[in-house]
Amino acid sequence: DYFDGKHADLLETIRTTKDLPDTDALDAAITEFSEMFAAANNSGDSAKEALEKIDNA
Repeated sequence: DYFDGKHADLLETIRTTKDLPDTDALDAAITEFSEMFAAANNSGDSAKEALEKIDNA
């Protein structure tokens, strides 16, 4: 769900080309996703609350 909403372009590239997109863009998206869970774990927030904080930053 996260990638569908935030990085649909990366998923579309994978679907249509059957190949991985630009590694910098993919790495950045994965890092952002993992930071959401790290923030939730460190603050006691749920993953949804952490995502909202990232969206509002």
